[in-house]
Amino acid sequence: MAPYPSGVLRIATTIGALACATALAACGASKDRTPTCVDQVKADEATVHSDGLWSEIELTGVGTPVAVHWAAHAEGDPCSRVPGPTDWRYQAVVALTGDDAGQLAHDWSWRPIDATTTPTPGPSSPNAQADLAVPTDLWPALAGYVPAGASWTHSQGYEQSLPGSQSYAVFLDRDDTTMLVFAFDS
Repeated sequence: MAPYPSGVLRIATTIGALACATALAACGASKDRTPTCVDQVKADEATVHSDGLWSEIELTGVGTPVAVHWAAHAEGDPCSRVPGPTDWRYQAVVALTGDDAGQLAHDWSWRPIDATTTPTPGPSSPNAQADLAVPTDLWPALAGYVPAGASWTHSQGYEQSLPGSQSYAVFLDRDDTTMLVFAFDS
């Protein structure tokens, strides 16, 4: 004899089957499906922004840029239910005015750098990600905003002058009046 009467097993089996069917239906794709957090993060990471939000990050010596194109990427899982912050990486291509580019080149010690050569970190440098960033690390979605044949220069002093809790890797092409900014939450 079974430990439970057959009617109870039938009811339990039916309830279990309905629960599984409901769960599978909830997971299925639908045209009317509300985007999940993961969907939203993926969409946000695939978007190149050209709005003024990037201007909230103060770049020493940069007045009003001609144009800014930027993107963000989550380092962790911003959809996790585990409490705590998620670190983000940001990249921007900043088209500068000729005056700003000239003044930056004059005010800071910029050294020529090959697009794939890793800058040498300074002794007081706190962030390995920023230290190891190179212009070729630029995300493909932003690459179209960089002038062909850019000649990059790098200034650790300039990077250290930037305010905030982020670490930066910054590259300047004075002739093309373009700046690459890689920002890392720390």
